[in-house]
Amino acid sequence: DVSQPMATKLASDRAVEAFKAIDNGASEAGKLKSELLDQIETVKISGNIAGGAIDNVKNTINTRYGLSIGKDGNITQAPGRMASVDTKSQNLISEYTGLLRQLGQNPTARQLDDFVDKTQRMLYKQSSPNLFDVADEPVIAFLKQQTGEINSQLKANVDATLKERGIEGSYSDLNQEYADLLEINNSLNKRL
Repeated sequence: DVSQPMATKLASDRAVEAFKAIDNGASEAGKLKSELLDQIETVKISGNIAGGAIDNVKNTINTRYGLSIGKDGNITQAPGRMASVDTKSQNLISEYTGLLRQLGQNPTARQLDDFVDKTQRMLYKQSSPNLFDVADEPVIAFLKQQTGEINSQLKANVDATLKERGIEGSYSDLNQEYADLLEINNSLNKRL
């Protein structure tokens, strides 16, 4: 019957509905996460997370990729080594460490959360199969791992502060829900 919608049209409509529901869920989780951070806006995260991350990135890119990061943030070939990654990867590492440097020694929870959100978007965009000029996968994987470590430290600090102040809610749970929904969203984007 030609008056009935075709199966592909129905499937397409349902996929769009699912995509919108996931996007709305991610927005809501992000909003709730932000509301929790608003309650501890001025709390500085101790432990020099950014400095430790920069040191780890410096050591790893030297060991794995033959690169060195100068005090000015410029990436060069490490003395006596041959760089084993392309320019796009070097630029990604430079952008990542530049964002870490902007955090300073004792960023607030909000600043660290912004860093994690920004770098996750930046790194997942690099993984898009539609891009031709992307960084090397091992570099992307390393920076994702580094971001995950920073995020773990952030979650532990924020949850401890919330508990200490008697504030209900779990930043870790909201953060995980947000990340899961964004991952599903990215996966759907790649497939649609």
